[in-house]
Amino acid sequence: MGCKTRKIEPFLDGKYCNKLQQLSFVDEFGLSEPAGVLLLDVDIAVTAPLVIPDRDRVAGKIVDAPHPPIHVLTRIFEAAAVALPEQVQCDWNIGKTFASNFNGGVLYIPAYHADAIGKSWKCFASFLYENPSLFENDQQLRHIDQVSFALAIGNTGTAYSHLPANSNFPTHRNTVPRTLDARSRIQMLHYHWELDDFGFLRSALKVDAVQTALAVANECAVTCSNLHFYERFKIGRARRPICGDGRHPKVPVVRDILDCLENAERHPKLVFHVGTPKTGTTALQSCLGENKTRLAQRGIYYPQTRHTSPPCAPKHQFLVQQMKAGDAQGLGTSVLSALRAMPSNTNVILFSAEGLFNHWWDFTAESRSMLRFLASTFRLEVLICFRNVVEFAVSLYLQNMRNPQVHPCYGRDLSLEETLEDEWFRRHLDYVGFLMDVRHSLGDVTIRAFSYSDTVGSEILQYLGAGALECGGERHNESLRRQGLEIVRIINRYRLEPRIRGEILSRIHEIEGLFGEQLESYQPNAELAGSIRRLTEKNQLLLAQLYPDSLSVREKSLAWASK
Repeated sequence: MGCKTRKIEPFLDGKYCNKLQQLSFVDEFGLSEPAGVLLLDVDIAVTAPLVIPDRDRVAGKIVDAPHPPIHVLTRIFEAAAVALPEQVQCDWNIGKTFASNFNGGVLYIPAYHADAIGKSWKCFASFLYENPSLFENDQQLRHIDQVSFALAIGNTGTAYSHLPANSNFPTHRNTVPRTLDARSRIQMLHYHWELDDFGFLRSALKVDAVQTALAVANECAVTCSNLHFYERFKIGRARRPICGDGRHPKVPVVRDILDCLENAERHPKLVFHVGTPKTGTTALQSCLGENKTRLAQRGIYYPQTRHTSPPCAPKHQFLVQQMKAGDAQGLGTSVLSALRAMPSNTNVILFSAEGLFNHWWDFTAESRSMLRFLASTFRLEVLICFRNVVEFAVSLYLQNMRNPQVHPCYGRDLSLEETLEDEWFRRHLDYVGFLMDVRHSLGDVTIRAFSYSDTVGSEILQYLGAGALECGGERHNESLRRQGLEIVRIINRYRLEPRIRGEILSRIHEIEGLFGEQLESYQPNAELAGSIRRLTEKNQLLLAQLYPDSLSVREKSLAWASK
Protein backbone atom coordinates (compact mmCIF):
# COMPACT_ATOMS: atom_id res chain seq x y z
CA MET A 1 0.00 0.00 0.00
CA GLY A 2 3.03 2.29 0.08
CA CYS A 3 2.77 2.79 3.83
CA LYS A 4 5.71 3.21 6.17
CA THR A 5 5.50 2.18 9.79
CA ARG A 6 7.56 3.27 12.75
CA LYS A 7 7.56 1.91 16.26
CA ILE A 8 7.25 4.63 18.89
CA GLU A 9 7.99 4.56 22.58
CA PRO A 10 4.93 4.89 24.83
CA PHE A 11 4.58 8.22 26.60
CA LEU A 12 4.05 8.59 30.35
CA ASP A 13 2.06 5.55 31.54
CA GLY A 14 1.68 4.27 27.98
CA LYS A 15 -2.12 4.40 28.07
CA TYR A 16 -3.71 7.51 26.61
CA CYS A 17 -1.00 9.89 25.38
CA ASN A 18 0.98 7.82 22.91
CA LYS A 19 -0.26 9.52 19.75
CA LEU A 20 1.54 12.78 20.56
CA GLN A 21 4.88 10.95 20.22
CA GLN A 22 4.33 10.88 16.46
CA LEU A 23 4.87 14.62 16.13
CA SER A 24 8.55 14.11 16.98
CA PHE A 25 9.11 12.49 13.56
CA VAL A 26 7.33 14.97 11.28
CA ASP A 27 10.60 16.51 10.04
CA GLU A 28 11.76 13.09 8.83
CA PHE A 29 8.80 12.85 6.45
CA GLY A 30 10.00 15.80 4.35
CA LEU A 31 6.52 17.28 4.01
CA SER A 32 6.11 20.49 2.05
CA GLU A 33 3.63 23.22 2.89
CA PRO A 34 0.67 23.28 3.10
CA ALA A 35 0.81 19.59 4.03
CA GLY A 36 -0.34 18.59 7.47
CA VAL A 37 -0.32 15.73 9.94
CA LEU A 38 -3.40 13.65 10.66
CA LEU A 39 -3.41 11.85 14.01
CA LEU A 40 -5.96 9.03 14.27
CA ASP A 41 -6.97 6.69 17.05
CA VAL A 42 -6.66 3.02 16.14
CA ASP A 43 -10.46 2.66 16.32
CA ILE A 44 -11.04 4.93 13.33
CA ALA A 45 -12.44 3.54 10.08
CA VAL A 46 -11.97 5.72 6.99
CA THR A 47 -15.00 5.56 4.69
CA ALA A 48 -14.46 8.58 2.41
CA PRO A 49 -11.75 11.20 1.72
CA LEU A 50 -11.37 13.59 4.64
CA VAL A 51 -12.07 17.25 3.95
CA ILE A 52 -10.01 19.75 5.98
CA PRO A 53 -11.77 23.16 5.91
CA ASP A 54 -8.58 25.22 6.40
CA ARG A 55 -5.19 23.53 6.06
CA ASP A 56 -3.46 26.39 7.85
CA ARG A 57 -5.38 25.77 11.08
CA VAL A 58 -5.38 22.97 13.61
CA ALA A 59 -8.68 21.10 13.28
CA GLY A 60 -10.68 18.65 15.36
CA LYS A 61 -14.23 17.74 16.27
CA ILE A 62 -15.64 19.09 19.51
CA VAL A 63 -15.93 16.45 22.24
CA ASP A 64 -19.14 14.42 22.37
CA ALA A 65 -19.82 15.00 26.07
CA PRO A 66 -18.54 17.30 28.85
CA HIS A 67 -15.84 14.97 30.14
CA PRO A 68 -14.21 16.44 32.16
CA PRO A 69 -16.94 18.94 33.08
CA ILE A 70 -16.44 22.64 32.45
CA HIS A 71 -15.60 23.49 36.08
CA VAL A 72 -12.76 20.94 36.05
CA LEU A 73 -11.45 22.29 32.75
CA THR A 74 -11.56 25.81 34.16
CA ARG A 75 -9.55 24.73 37.21
CA ILE A 76 -6.97 23.01 34.98
CA PHE A 77 -6.54 25.97 32.62
CA GLU A 78 -6.14 28.34 35.56
CA ALA A 79 -3.57 26.03 37.19
CA ALA A 80 -1.66 25.89 33.89
CA ALA A 81 -1.86 29.68 33.48
CA VAL A 82 -3.50 29.39 30.05
CA ALA A 83 -6.26 31.78 29.02
CA LEU A 84 -9.77 30.32 29.08
CA PRO A 85 -11.21 29.63 25.60
CA GLU A 86 -14.82 30.38 24.75
CA GLN A 87 -17.47 27.89 25.79
CA VAL A 88 -19.56 25.91 23.29
CA GLN A 89 -22.09 23.08 23.41
CA CYS A 90 -20.71 19.55 23.29
CA ASP A 91 -21.59 17.56 20.19
CA TRP A 92 -24.29 15.55 21.96
CA ASN A 93 -25.89 18.74 23.32
CA ILE A 94 -25.62 17.59 26.93
CA GLY A 95 -23.44 20.32 28.38
CA LYS A 96 -20.79 22.92 27.63
CA THR A 97 -17.07 22.59 27.08
CA PHE A 98 -14.20 24.72 25.78
CA ALA A 99 -14.11 25.36 22.04
CA SER A 100 -10.60 23.87 21.79
CA ASN A 101 -11.51 20.66 23.62
CA PHE A 102 -11.38 18.25 20.68
CA ASN A 103 -12.15 14.57 20.60
CA GLY A 104 -8.79 12.87 20.15
CA GLY A 105 -9.94 10.37 17.52
CA VAL A 106 -9.13 12.65 14.56
CA LEU A 107 -6.77 15.63 14.84
CA TYR A 108 -5.28 17.68 12.01
CA ILE A 109 -2.12 19.75 12.56
CA PRO A 110 -0.41 21.86 9.85
CA ALA A 111 3.13 20.54 9.35
CA TYR A 112 4.76 23.86 10.23
CA HIS A 113 2.93 23.89 13.59
CA ALA A 114 3.81 20.30 14.45
CA ASP A 115 7.04 21.04 16.33
CA ALA A 116 5.64 23.82 18.53
CA ILE A 117 2.37 22.00 19.19
CA GLY A 118 4.22 18.74 19.90
CA LYS A 119 6.56 20.25 22.50
CA SER A 120 3.79 22.16 24.25
CA TRP A 121 1.48 19.13 24.16
CA LYS A 122 4.10 16.93 25.84
CA CYS A 123 4.77 19.58 28.45
CA PHE A 124 1.11 19.92 29.45
CA ALA A 125 0.48 16.17 29.31
CA SER A 126 3.33 15.68 31.78
CA PHE A 127 1.97 18.50 33.94
CA LEU A 128 -1.47 16.88 34.14
CA TYR A 129 -0.02 13.42 34.71
CA GLU A 130 1.98 14.73 37.65
CA ASN A 131 -1.04 16.58 39.08
CA PRO A 132 -3.91 14.07 39.04
CA SER A 133 -5.69 15.97 41.83
CA LEU A 134 -6.73 18.54 39.22
CA PHE A 135 -9.23 15.91 38.07
CA GLU A 136 -12.11 14.58 40.14
CA ASN A 137 -11.65 10.87 39.50
CA ASP A 138 -9.72 8.26 37.54
CA GLN A 139 -12.29 8.26 34.75
CA GLN A 140 -11.44 11.88 33.97
CA LEU A 141 -7.73 11.05 33.87
CA ARG A 142 -8.37 9.15 30.64
CA HIS A 143 -8.78 12.51 28.91
CA ILE A 144 -5.28 13.82 29.70
CA ASP A 145 -4.30 13.76 26.01
CA GLN A 146 -7.35 15.77 24.91
CA VAL A 147 -7.12 18.35 27.70
CA SER A 148 -3.36 18.80 27.24
CA PHE A 149 -3.91 19.30 23.50
CA ALA A 150 -6.39 22.09 24.26
CA LEU A 151 -3.83 23.63 26.63
CA ALA A 152 -1.15 23.41 23.92
CA ILE A 153 -3.38 25.21 21.42
CA GLY A 154 -4.05 27.98 23.92
CA ASN A 155 -0.44 28.26 25.02
CA THR A 156 0.94 28.52 21.47
CA GLY A 157 -1.87 30.75 20.24
CA THR A 158 -2.42 28.45 17.27
CA ALA A 159 -5.52 29.16 15.19
CA TYR A 160 -8.00 26.30 14.99
CA SER A 161 -11.24 25.30 13.30
CA HIS A 162 -13.89 22.70 13.97
CA LEU A 163 -14.47 19.50 12.03
CA PRO A 164 -18.07 18.28 11.72
CA ALA A 165 -19.17 14.93 13.11
CA ASN A 166 -18.86 13.59 9.54
CA SER A 167 -15.09 13.63 10.07
CA ASN A 168 -15.13 11.75 13.39
CA PHE A 169 -18.47 10.06 13.90
CA PRO A 170 -19.03 8.20 17.21
CA THR A 171 -20.96 4.95 16.79
CA HIS A 172 -21.11 3.88 20.44
CA ARG A 173 -24.24 5.79 21.39
CA ASN A 174 -27.70 6.11 19.89
CA THR A 175 -27.39 9.89 19.59
CA VAL A 176 -27.00 12.05 16.49
CA PRO A 177 -24.24 14.66 17.02
CA ARG A 178 -25.38 18.24 16.49
CA THR A 179 -22.57 18.93 13.99
CA LEU A 180 -23.49 16.09 11.63
CA ASP A 181 -24.19 17.31 8.09
CA ALA A 182 -26.74 14.71 6.97
CA ARG A 183 -26.37 15.88 3.35
CA SER A 184 -22.71 14.87 3.22
CA ARG A 185 -20.98 11.53 3.53
CA ILE A 186 -19.46 10.39 6.78
CA GLN A 187 -15.72 10.28 6.22
CA MET A 188 -14.51 8.60 9.40
CA LEU A 189 -16.23 6.36 11.94
CA HIS A 190 -14.98 6.37 15.52
CA TYR A 191 -16.27 2.97 16.53
CA HIS A 192 -14.74 2.58 20.02
CA TRP A 193 -15.74 -0.94 21.13
CA GLU A 194 -18.70 -1.24 18.75
CA LEU A 195 -17.65 -4.38 16.90
CA ASP A 196 -19.71 -7.53 16.59
CA ASP A 197 -18.33 -11.02 17.23
CA PHE A 198 -17.15 -11.30 13.62
CA GLY A 199 -15.17 -8.05 13.72
CA PHE A 200 -17.66 -5.92 11.79
CA LEU A 201 -18.62 -2.39 12.81
CA ARG A 202 -22.09 -1.80 14.20
CA SER A 203 -24.21 1.08 15.47
CA ALA A 204 -27.66 1.40 16.99
CA LEU A 205 -28.18 4.56 14.92
CA LYS A 206 -30.33 3.83 11.87
CA VAL A 207 -29.45 7.10 10.12
CA ASP A 208 -28.88 6.56 6.39
CA ALA A 209 -25.48 8.29 6.37
CA VAL A 210 -24.29 6.11 9.26
CA GLN A 211 -25.51 2.87 7.71
CA THR A 212 -23.88 3.77 4.39
CA ALA A 213 -20.54 4.44 6.10
CA LEU A 214 -20.80 1.19 8.06
CA ALA A 215 -21.40 -0.71 4.83
CA VAL A 216 -18.27 0.83 3.27
CA ALA A 217 -16.13 0.00 6.31
CA ASN A 218 -17.47 -3.53 6.60
CA GLU A 219 -16.90 -4.17 2.90
CA CYS A 220 -13.24 -3.32 3.51
CA ALA A 221 -13.23 -5.73 6.46
CA VAL A 222 -14.60 -8.51 4.24
CA THR A 223 -11.88 -8.04 1.62
CA CYS A 224 -9.08 -7.93 4.21
CA SER A 225 -7.72 -11.49 4.48
CA ASN A 226 -5.27 -11.11 7.36
CA LEU A 227 -6.14 -14.22 9.38
CA HIS A 228 -3.46 -13.57 12.00
CA PHE A 229 -5.03 -10.21 12.82
CA TYR A 230 -8.48 -11.81 12.93
CA GLU A 231 -7.21 -14.56 15.23
CA ARG A 232 -5.79 -11.97 17.64
CA PHE A 233 -9.15 -10.18 17.61
CA LYS A 234 -10.97 -13.42 18.46
CA ILE A 235 -8.53 -14.23 21.25
CA GLY A 236 -9.12 -10.83 22.81
CA ARG A 237 -12.85 -11.23 22.39
CA ALA A 238 -12.81 -14.46 24.38
CA ARG A 239 -10.89 -13.05 27.33
CA ARG A 240 -13.60 -12.07 29.76
CA PRO A 241 -13.70 -12.57 33.53
CA ILE A 242 -14.93 -15.92 34.80
CA CYS A 243 -16.05 -15.28 38.37
CA GLY A 244 -14.54 -13.63 41.42
CA ASP A 245 -10.85 -14.43 41.94
CA GLY A 246 -10.87 -17.49 39.69
CA ARG A 247 -10.78 -19.97 42.57
CA HIS A 248 -13.19 -22.83 43.18
CA PRO A 249 -16.83 -21.79 43.51
CA LYS A 250 -17.84 -21.48 47.14
CA VAL A 251 -20.53 -24.18 47.25
CA PRO A 252 -20.57 -27.31 49.45
CA VAL A 253 -20.61 -29.76 46.55
CA VAL A 254 -17.01 -28.86 45.64
CA ARG A 255 -15.75 -30.60 48.76
CA ASP A 256 -18.05 -33.56 48.14
CA ILE A 257 -16.69 -34.04 44.61
CA LEU A 258 -13.09 -33.86 45.81
CA ASP A 259 -13.80 -36.38 48.59
CA CYS A 260 -15.56 -38.72 46.17
CA LEU A 261 -12.63 -38.67 43.75
CA GLU A 262 -10.15 -39.14 46.56
CA ASN A 263 -11.88 -42.37 47.58
CA ALA A 264 -12.56 -43.60 44.04
CA GLU A 265 -10.57 -46.42 42.45
CA ARG A 266 -10.88 -44.78 39.03
CA HIS A 267 -10.87 -41.17 37.95
CA PRO A 268 -13.11 -41.14 34.88
CA LYS A 269 -12.88 -38.69 32.02
CA LEU A 270 -15.77 -36.22 31.91
CA VAL A 271 -17.11 -35.64 28.38
CA PHE A 272 -19.66 -33.04 27.31
CA HIS A 273 -21.23 -33.54 23.88
CA VAL A 274 -22.57 -30.04 23.18
CA GLY A 275 -24.15 -30.34 19.74
CA THR A 276 -24.38 -28.10 17.83
CA PRO A 277 -28.15 -28.20 17.26
CA LYS A 278 -29.31 -29.71 13.97
CA THR A 279 -26.28 -31.99 13.58
CA GLY A 280 -27.79 -35.39 14.32
CA THR A 281 -27.90 -34.90 18.07
CA THR A 282 -31.38 -36.42 18.44
CA ALA A 283 -30.31 -39.64 16.70
CA LEU A 284 -27.10 -39.85 18.72
CA GLN A 285 -28.85 -39.24 22.04
CA SER A 286 -31.53 -41.82 21.24
CA CYS A 287 -28.85 -44.35 20.38
CA LEU A 288 -26.98 -43.64 23.62
CA GLY A 289 -30.17 -43.94 25.63
CA GLU A 290 -31.08 -47.28 24.05
CA ASN A 291 -27.62 -48.73 24.62
CA LYS A 292 -26.85 -47.70 28.20
CA THR A 293 -26.12 -51.26 29.27
CA ARG A 294 -23.81 -51.99 26.35
CA LEU A 295 -22.06 -48.64 26.84
CA ALA A 296 -21.55 -49.39 30.53
CA GLN A 297 -19.95 -52.71 29.61
CA ARG A 298 -17.48 -50.74 27.50
CA GLY A 299 -16.64 -48.31 30.30
CA ILE A 300 -18.92 -45.45 29.17
CA TYR A 301 -21.57 -44.23 31.60
CA TYR A 302 -24.46 -42.23 30.12
CA PRO A 303 -26.22 -40.78 33.20
CA GLN A 304 -29.95 -40.80 33.72
CA THR A 305 -31.85 -38.07 31.91
CA ARG A 306 -34.71 -36.37 33.69
CA HIS A 307 -38.33 -36.27 32.57
CA THR A 308 -37.59 -37.29 28.98
CA SER A 309 -39.72 -39.80 27.13
CA PRO A 310 -40.35 -40.40 23.42
CA PRO A 311 -40.48 -38.51 21.15
CA CYS A 312 -38.02 -36.43 23.20
CA ALA A 313 -34.43 -37.65 22.96
CA PRO A 314 -32.76 -38.72 26.25
CA LYS A 315 -30.51 -35.72 26.75
CA HIS A 316 -29.19 -33.88 29.81
CA GLN A 317 -31.05 -30.62 29.32
CA PHE A 318 -31.14 -30.09 33.09
CA LEU A 319 -27.46 -29.11 32.94
CA VAL A 320 -28.39 -26.22 30.64
CA GLN A 321 -31.14 -25.06 32.99
CA GLN A 322 -28.74 -25.16 35.95
CA MET A 323 -26.08 -23.17 34.12
CA LYS A 324 -28.51 -20.53 32.89
CA ALA A 325 -29.79 -20.11 36.45
CA GLY A 326 -26.28 -19.85 37.90
CA ASP A 327 -26.97 -22.94 40.04
CA ALA A 328 -23.36 -23.98 40.66
CA GLN A 329 -24.42 -26.25 43.52
CA GLY A 330 -26.99 -28.00 41.31
CA LEU A 331 -24.52 -28.39 38.44
CA GLY A 332 -21.91 -29.87 40.74
CA THR A 333 -24.50 -32.16 42.32
CA SER A 334 -25.47 -33.50 38.88
CA VAL A 335 -21.86 -34.47 38.23
CA LEU A 336 -21.48 -35.87 41.75
CA SER A 337 -24.59 -38.02 41.28
CA ALA A 338 -23.09 -39.47 38.12
CA LEU A 339 -19.85 -40.21 39.96
CA ARG A 340 -21.69 -42.09 42.67
CA ALA A 341 -23.96 -43.98 40.27
CA MET A 342 -21.40 -45.03 37.66
CA PRO A 343 -20.32 -48.69 37.43
CA SER A 344 -16.92 -49.52 38.86
CA ASN A 345 -15.36 -50.06 35.42
CA THR A 346 -16.29 -46.58 34.12
CA ASN A 347 -13.64 -44.70 32.15
CA VAL A 348 -15.91 -42.03 30.65
CA ILE A 349 -18.92 -40.14 32.01
CA LEU A 350 -20.77 -38.76 28.99
CA PHE A 351 -23.32 -35.94 29.09
CA SER A 352 -25.10 -34.77 25.93
CA ALA A 353 -27.22 -31.66 25.37
CA GLU A 354 -27.08 -29.36 22.35
CA GLY A 355 -28.29 -26.58 24.64
CA LEU A 356 -24.76 -26.47 26.06
CA PHE A 357 -23.78 -24.82 22.78
CA ASN A 358 -27.06 -23.09 22.06
CA HIS A 359 -27.11 -21.28 25.42
CA TRP A 360 -23.38 -21.06 26.11
CA TRP A 361 -23.49 -17.26 26.00
CA ASP A 362 -26.38 -17.23 28.49
CA PHE A 363 -24.50 -19.08 31.23
CA THR A 364 -23.68 -17.06 34.34
CA ALA A 365 -20.22 -16.40 35.74
CA GLU A 366 -20.99 -18.72 38.66
CA SER A 367 -21.78 -21.57 36.27
CA ARG A 368 -18.61 -20.96 34.28
CA SER A 369 -16.64 -21.01 37.52
CA MET A 370 -18.08 -24.44 38.37
CA LEU A 371 -17.25 -25.68 34.86
CA ARG A 372 -13.70 -24.45 35.32
CA PHE A 373 -13.49 -26.35 38.62
CA LEU A 374 -14.72 -29.51 36.91
CA ALA A 375 -12.16 -29.02 34.14
CA SER A 376 -9.36 -28.69 36.68
CA THR A 377 -10.55 -31.74 38.64
CA PHE A 378 -11.41 -34.17 35.83
CA ARG A 379 -9.95 -34.79 32.42
CA LEU A 380 -12.63 -32.73 30.73
CA GLU A 381 -13.35 -33.08 27.03
CA VAL A 382 -15.79 -31.19 24.82
CA LEU A 383 -17.19 -32.80 21.67
CA ILE A 384 -18.81 -30.56 19.08
CA CYS A 385 -20.07 -31.01 15.55
CA PHE A 386 -20.13 -28.17 13.01
CA ARG A 387 -22.04 -28.12 9.75
CA ASN A 388 -21.99 -25.88 6.69
CA VAL A 389 -22.68 -22.45 8.12
CA VAL A 390 -25.44 -21.49 5.64
CA GLU A 391 -27.24 -24.78 6.20
CA PHE A 392 -26.84 -24.36 9.95
CA ALA A 393 -28.19 -20.80 9.88
CA VAL A 394 -31.25 -21.95 7.92
CA SER A 395 -31.89 -24.98 10.12
CA LEU A 396 -31.47 -22.98 13.34
CA TYR A 397 -33.77 -20.26 12.01
CA LEU A 398 -36.51 -22.77 11.15
CA GLN A 399 -36.22 -24.32 14.60
CA ASN A 400 -36.40 -20.90 16.25
CA MET A 401 -39.62 -20.13 14.40
CA ARG A 402 -41.21 -23.23 15.96
CA ASN A 403 -39.82 -22.66 19.46
CA PRO A 404 -42.00 -21.30 22.31
CA GLN A 405 -42.11 -17.50 22.43
CA VAL A 406 -39.67 -17.15 25.33
CA HIS A 407 -36.87 -15.36 23.48
CA PRO A 408 -36.71 -12.46 20.99
CA CYS A 409 -35.60 -14.96 18.31
CA TYR A 410 -38.16 -17.63 19.16
CA GLY A 411 -41.66 -18.02 17.78
CA ARG A 412 -41.73 -14.65 15.97
CA ASP A 413 -42.88 -13.45 12.59
CA LEU A 414 -39.37 -12.83 11.29
CA SER A 415 -37.58 -13.54 8.04
CA LEU A 416 -34.14 -15.12 8.11
CA GLU A 417 -32.69 -11.77 7.06
CA GLU A 418 -34.37 -10.06 10.03
CA THR A 419 -33.27 -12.83 12.39
CA LEU A 420 -29.66 -12.37 11.28
CA GLU A 421 -29.84 -8.82 12.65
CA ASP A 422 -30.20 -10.29 16.14
CA GLU A 423 -26.79 -10.52 17.81
CA TRP A 424 -27.74 -13.56 19.90
CA PHE A 425 -28.67 -15.49 16.75
CA ARG A 426 -25.58 -14.36 14.82
CA ARG A 427 -23.36 -15.47 17.68
CA HIS A 428 -24.34 -19.07 17.01
CA LEU A 429 -22.59 -18.82 13.64
CA ASP A 430 -19.36 -17.82 15.39
CA TYR A 431 -17.81 -21.28 15.59
CA VAL A 432 -14.29 -20.05 16.37
CA GLY A 433 -15.58 -17.67 19.02
CA PHE A 434 -17.30 -20.54 20.81
CA LEU A 435 -14.16 -22.69 20.78
CA MET A 436 -11.96 -19.89 22.07
CA ASP A 437 -14.47 -18.90 24.73
CA VAL A 438 -14.69 -22.51 25.94
CA ARG A 439 -10.92 -22.73 26.10
CA HIS A 440 -10.62 -19.44 27.96
CA SER A 441 -13.44 -20.28 30.38
CA LEU A 442 -12.45 -23.87 31.12
CA GLY A 443 -8.68 -23.82 30.80
CA ASP A 444 -6.77 -26.96 29.85
CA VAL A 445 -9.49 -29.01 28.17
CA THR A 446 -9.50 -31.10 25.03
CA ILE A 447 -11.92 -29.95 22.35
CA ARG A 448 -12.74 -32.36 19.55
CA ALA A 449 -14.45 -30.86 16.52
CA PHE A 450 -16.33 -33.04 14.03
CA SER A 451 -17.67 -32.12 10.60
CA TYR A 452 -21.35 -32.83 10.10
CA SER A 453 -22.18 -35.72 7.79
CA ASP A 454 -24.58 -38.66 7.64
CA THR A 455 -22.04 -40.73 9.58
CA VAL A 456 -21.04 -38.22 12.25
CA GLY A 457 -22.91 -40.11 14.98
CA SER A 458 -20.92 -43.25 14.23
CA GLU A 459 -17.70 -41.21 14.16
CA ILE A 460 -18.42 -39.83 17.63
CA LEU A 461 -19.22 -43.31 18.98
CA GLN A 462 -16.00 -44.68 17.49
CA TYR A 463 -14.03 -41.82 19.02
CA LEU A 464 -15.52 -42.56 22.44
CA GLY A 465 -14.60 -46.22 22.12
CA ALA A 466 -18.23 -47.35 22.03
CA GLY A 467 -17.82 -49.28 18.81
CA ALA A 468 -20.83 -50.19 16.69
CA LEU A 469 -24.19 -49.92 18.44
CA GLU A 470 -27.62 -51.07 17.33
CA CYS A 471 -30.09 -48.21 17.23
CA GLY A 472 -33.85 -48.41 16.79
CA GLY A 473 -34.13 -46.80 13.39
CA GLU A 474 -33.26 -43.35 12.08
CA ARG A 475 -34.38 -40.42 14.20
CA HIS A 476 -34.13 -36.79 13.23
CA ASN A 477 -36.18 -33.65 13.54
CA GLU A 478 -37.72 -32.59 10.24
CA SER A 479 -37.26 -28.93 9.37
CA LEU A 480 -40.21 -26.84 8.27
CA ARG A 481 -40.88 -26.69 4.56
CA ARG A 482 -41.24 -23.31 2.88
CA GLN A 483 -45.04 -23.44 2.88
CA GLY A 484 -45.12 -24.60 6.50
CA LEU A 485 -42.81 -21.75 7.48
CA GLU A 486 -45.18 -19.21 5.94
CA ILE A 487 -48.07 -20.59 8.01
CA VAL A 488 -45.98 -20.71 11.21
CA ARG A 489 -44.97 -17.07 10.76
CA ILE A 490 -48.65 -16.13 10.52
CA ILE A 491 -49.37 -18.09 13.71
CA ASN A 492 -46.45 -16.37 15.44
CA ARG A 493 -48.21 -13.02 15.06
CA TYR A 494 -50.67 -14.09 17.74
CA ARG A 495 -50.22 -14.67 21.45
CA LEU A 496 -51.62 -18.15 21.91
CA GLU A 497 -51.62 -20.43 24.91
CA PRO A 498 -48.59 -22.73 24.67
CA ARG A 499 -50.85 -25.80 24.56
CA ILE A 500 -52.92 -24.45 21.67
CA ARG A 501 -49.84 -23.26 19.78
CA GLY A 502 -48.25 -26.69 20.26
CA GLU A 503 -51.33 -28.42 18.86
CA ILE A 504 -51.34 -26.16 15.80
CA LEU A 505 -47.66 -26.84 15.14
CA SER A 506 -48.31 -30.59 15.43
CA ARG A 507 -51.07 -30.31 12.83
CA ILE A 508 -48.77 -28.40 10.49
CA HIS A 509 -46.19 -31.15 10.88
CA GLU A 510 -48.82 -33.77 10.05
CA ILE A 511 -49.99 -31.85 6.99
CA GLU A 512 -46.41 -31.48 5.74
CA GLY A 513 -46.04 -35.23 6.12
CA LEU A 514 -49.14 -35.85 4.00
CA PHE A 515 -47.81 -33.66 1.19
CA GLY A 516 -44.40 -35.33 1.38
CA GLU A 517 -41.89 -34.29 -1.28
CA GLN A 518 -44.44 -32.10 -3.05
CA LEU A 519 -43.57 -29.31 -0.64
CA GLU A 520 -40.41 -27.29 -1.18
CA SER A 521 -37.64 -27.03 1.36
CA TYR A 522 -36.90 -23.50 2.52
CA GLN A 523 -33.78 -22.07 0.91
CA PRO A 524 -32.41 -18.53 1.27
CA ASN A 525 -31.91 -16.64 -1.96
CA ALA A 526 -28.41 -16.35 -3.39
CA GLU A 527 -27.91 -12.84 -2.03
CA LEU A 528 -28.82 -13.81 1.54
CA ALA A 529 -26.74 -16.99 1.42
CA GLY A 530 -23.84 -14.88 0.15
CA SER A 531 -24.29 -12.46 3.04
CA ILE A 532 -24.04 -15.31 5.54
CA ARG A 533 -20.90 -16.61 3.88
CA ARG A 534 -19.34 -13.15 3.84
CA LEU A 535 -20.23 -12.62 7.48
CA THR A 536 -18.52 -15.85 8.51
CA GLU A 537 -15.79 -16.14 5.88
CA LYS A 538 -12.80 -15.35 8.11
CA ASN A 539 -14.35 -17.40 10.88
CA GLN A 540 -14.56 -20.42 8.61
CA LEU A 541 -11.04 -19.91 7.23
CA LEU A 542 -9.62 -19.70 10.74
CA LEU A 543 -11.61 -22.76 11.81
CA ALA A 544 -10.13 -24.71 8.89
CA GLN A 545 -6.66 -23.50 9.83
CA LEU A 546 -7.04 -24.50 13.47
CA TYR A 547 -8.84 -27.77 12.73
CA PRO A 548 -7.60 -28.97 9.32
CA ASP A 549 -8.52 -32.60 10.04
CA SER A 550 -10.89 -32.17 12.98
CA LEU A 551 -7.94 -32.46 15.34
CA SER A 552 -8.35 -31.81 19.03
CA VAL A 553 -7.09 -28.59 20.56
CA ARG A 554 -4.55 -30.49 22.60
CA GLU A 555 -3.16 -32.16 19.47
CA LYS A 556 -3.15 -28.89 17.52
CA SER A 557 -1.38 -26.85 20.24
CA LEU A 558 -3.05 -23.60 19.27
CA ALA A 559 -1.05 -20.40 19.47
CA TRP A 560 -3.70 -18.70 21.59
CA ALA A 561 -3.61 -21.39 24.29
CA SER A 562 -0.48 -19.94 25.86
CA LYS A 563 -1.10 -16.26 25.22
